Amino acid sequence: MTFGGSSGDATTSVDDQVEALQNAIAASSPFCHGCLDVWPHELTLYYGDDENIRRIELSYGRMEEELRRLFDASEPATFKRDSQDVLDETLMKAGKLHIFDFANKFDPTASRMLSLIRGELLESGREEPISAELRELNVYGPGSFSKSYKETQRNEDCFATLVLIYPTKHEGGELVLDRDGEQWVIDIANAISHSAESNNIHYVAFLNDVAHEILPIRSGYRVAVTYELFFTPDPDVTLNAECRTASRGSPPNKKTMEAALQALLRNADSPLNNGGYLGFGLRHRYPFSGLKPWDLDNDLELLQDRLKGCDATILQICEDLELDVSLKAIVKLPEADVIIDYIPSVPEVITREEQKYGSLVPYFIWSDGGRILGEVRQGARYKEKWYMEPVTWITPYTNEANVLKAPRALGGDEVSLHWVPIHICLLAKIRARENGNGPGAIAGDTESQDDMFVK
Repeated sequence: MTFGGSSGDATTSVDDQVEALQNAIAASSPFCHGCLDVWPHELTLYYGDDENIRRIELSYGRMEEELRRLFDASEPATFKRDSQDVLDETLMKAGKLHIFDFANKFDPTASRMLSLIRGELLESGREEPISAELRELNVYGPGSFSKSYKETQRNEDCFATLVLIYPTKHEGGELVLDRDGEQWVIDIANAISHSAESNNIHYVAFLNDVAHEILPIRSGYRVAVTYELFFTPDPDVTLNAECRTASRGSPPNKKTMEAALQALLRNADSPLNNGGYLGFGLRHRYPFSGLKPWDLDNDLELLQDRLKGCDATILQICEDLELDVSLKAIVKLPEADVIIDYIPSVPEVITREEQKYGSLVPYFIWSDGGRILGEVRQGARYKEKWYMEPVTWITPYTNEANVLKAPRALGGDEVSLHWVPIHICLLAKIRARENGNGPGAIAGDTESQDDMFVK
């Protein structure tokens, strides 16, 4: 996509706009929400006691009479205040079932939901695995509501609350989240009405410092199951694990990120006016296979479908702006960094090219279609067409959370083990403005390897 037009505020420099975009990306959200496709049987709920067990399918077309029986079977809901259960229908009017009074078939731990939530709520500095502990079921009928309050958690390992809302037909019941006076309203009833033909469960997760309120139900019944989220030592899954279809709600900082990116692209003084790339290092940690970086488990197409948090938001914004954006691998060699469209196989022993030229750079250029990123740190100079067009880095690609390391056995009589780091990043292609004189397309690779060097 080529951008033109006004540069915006003439007093705003490119550096200021880059910083604004960096700040927008770094702005963390205290909540996330979305919708996860489920199997029909996962909408089944059992409730009652040993002598009177009932079964209900919590789908959009469920008869209201069955939902009213569920509501009537519940007891008045309470909320926690100073570790005490408080019953006050002026603050909360709803039905409640304790965990020993119901059983739901959907398990957030066995689905992709916890991985989605972790990626949205936690930055790479603290992305250890999480678990969900069932707390209660609430039923909201006509006139039900809950005034704003914060959850009282049982221990410091509990960092957030997860609420699952089943796709039962209702109106009202908007969820209002509040942190330090900043509010967000999530209309689950409206979202359910737009996906009435699908089997799905809507979810909202929010951090402990967020107060939440449920506005009055105008009609129908809202059924929600609440979990507490904990940090846990359980291992993560790999990229090729089951990937259910999920729809993420827009994070609060998406509009700010999009506006900052558009301002940068429209700036008349931007170095991107002559074409080039915007680069984004990944901020979240991903479960790459550690056996060999080029394993099928580390397919970048699989990773692109599993991007989390601001990484996924950046991808979506670039796609919305019709930018050519994709994941790339950057191989860090002593002589230079080489960027490749996929995670390459790194030779475990010295190659013929390496023996001839003293570097693996020519090997990755000819074998994997690589291009040199930035300057050559040592060794021979290469012809211009073997270099990447300029990259403006918004976030650095050297995040150690996602570095893959390929082993190499080097040496003569005494062989030693060396490691080649491989980083993953998002690159968005920016075409030159029509009146610019940016670089043209890369020429065809018709020469011999000797012709890649400057004589």
